[in-house]
Formats: sequence, C-alpha cells, structure tokens
Amino acid sequence: MKKISIINLSIKKILLIFLLPVTVISLNIKNTINLGIITKEYSDNDIALLYQLKCQNQITPVNNSIIWMYNNSETLPQNINDNSKTVILISNMTEKDTGLYDCCVQDVDNRYICYRQTLRVLRKLPTLAIDMRMNNNIVILKNSNAYLWLFNETYSNINCTLNNQRLPSNIFLSITTVPQDVSIEYRDMFINKTREENTGNYSCLGVGNNKRINITFYLKINSSFLKAKNSFLLVVIIFAITFFHFIL
Repeated sequence: MKKISIINLSIKKILLIFLLPVTVISLNIKNTINLGIITKEYSDNDIALLYQLKCQNQITPVNNSIIWMYNNSETLPQNINDNSKTVILISNMTEKDTGLYDCCVQDVDNRYICYRQTLRVLRKLPTLAIDMRMNNNIVILKNSNAYLWLFNETYSNINCTLNNQRLPSNIFLSITTVPQDVSIEYRDMFINKTREENTGNYSCLGVGNNKRINITFYLKINSSFLKAKNSFLLVVIIFAITFFHFIL
C-alpha cells in the first residue's frame, strides 16, 4: 500500500510540474473591450526588432493598477517588458508574438476592464526584381516575391507556360502595379511567394504592336541559402564540441 501511495504521489507531482506553466486568470474581470487587429511585418534583415504596444485604456486606473495579459495569461513571455505598465515593449518580434494582448485596468469597484488588442505578426518576404532579357537560367530563393522583366518592349498580351503546362496559381502576367522600390518594367511576370513547383522551363509569347516575340528561360526555386546557413551552424557546433572535448 505504501508503494502505491508513493507512486500516486509521484504522479501527482509530475502532473503539477506540467501544469505550472499554465496560468489561470486570477483577475476579477468585468468586461473585455476588443479594439481590433494590428498587423506588423518583420524581415530577416531587421536587427533586434523592438515593438511598442500602448495600453488604450479609456478610464483612469485606480491606484495606477494596470496588468497586462498575453493570450489570457498573466505570465508574459520573456521577450515582453511591462515595467512601464502603460506600454509594453516586445523585443526580437517574430510570428511567435502573434496573439491577444489585454491591458487590464482596475476600476473604482476594484474589478478590471480589459482593453484587448490582437497583434498579427507576419514575416516580410524578400522582394526580387529580375531582368530576364539577358538571362535564361536563374536561381530564385524560395518564399520570395519575384518581379520579372521579360521583353524589351511593352506588349498588350503576354502568355506563358511552365513545362508545357498552365502556370501555377501564384504566377501572374502583365500586372498593373509594382512596389515603390521596383521599376515598372518588371511587371511582365510576378511570382507571389515562390515555391518549388515554380521550378522549370518557361515559354512566353508577347503579342502587340504588330509583333510576336517568343522567349524561353529556366527558373530554379530553392532554399540553398537556408541550407548553407544550417550547414555553417552545424560546423560551428561540431567544432565547439570537439574543442571542449580536448579541454576536458
């Protein structure tokens, strides 16, 4: 019987350990006001991106009592600083910081009114402008937005095939607008969020001004940069392990 009791006690302790990170809301909340969705973008070039989220309280907090919650939890992630109370700072912001941010303010009845802001964090895709007039074989990074300049002249009608088949749904021809940092000449073809199925042989026909011009080219979509990056990290880890092994 003692052994069974010890086992049951151990199981309870293990369950408690797993349940500890889950924080139950202890605030006496009387109302939650949704203030809408905020969308923020970040790119791999951003260094230690710091984002400031302000409490949009509509009442004056009693005793300056303001408590922030993230996804209904009073325990904030380590990269969120709420020392200011009226403002939280989110450091190194990524998609993981997407969620519900509640700024809860104590009212005169000692209950809390929470002002909720939904933060949506998106990774900004790299934008590429590629001149295909002098190239017929190009490697493009996966998960990027690619704008291609195909013809020397502007044609009213452009038709393309990929491997003698219809183009995938993420490829558009003769688009009307391009980003501000991309010249308008790169509107012949737009590949939205490049993926591996965009790899292959392209054949494009431009028709207009009593002319018909056909061009062919090959595009390769891969993530070689990421693979190289991971390989470099692996080499560093192996070197570190070997180094410490000789020291010890």
